[in-house]
Amino acid sequence: MSPGFELEMTSAGRVTCRYSRTELTGPASTRLVDLADDDSGATIAILGRLHYRDDLLARLARSERDQDVADARLILSLYRQHGWKCLEWLEGEFAVAVADPAEGTMIALRDPLGGWPLFWTVDKGRIRTGTCLRSLADNISDSSIDLGFLGSYLMM
Repeated sequence: MSPGFELEMTSAGRVTCRYSRTELTGPASTRLVDLADDDSGATIAILGRLHYRDDLLARLARSERDQDVADARLILSLYRQHGWKCLEWLEGEFAVAVADPAEGTMIALRDPLGGWPLFWTVDKGRIRTGTCLRSLADNISDSSIDLGFLGSYLMM
């Protein structure tokens, strides 16, 4: 299975996450896919790596500065202290999704060069984002990927 994640939030605020389990083994610094959540239900999923971590850590309260913290936990700490604006500070090669059921919002973003794919869909009161188009399409009723259209679009 290729590395990746899928994050879903329903209109009732329930958040679920699916990911490539094999990528979550090993030390936090070597993970390609990482997840973090907190007591409020906020969930972060990341595929890739953050750069300039020291700059991000410096924006946290001293008690939160842990050099060995995984990327998803670092983003979650930044989000809790600074809100959505912290997402503007992220640099690296990544696709990230942040779901906050307390606010009823989900934001997904990727680095400007788009090294990792990121897709989204809304279906039957739930928003889903993920790094695998096939996985998202497989979980939508009466959907399929038109490979001919996709191929012609990509060849434009």
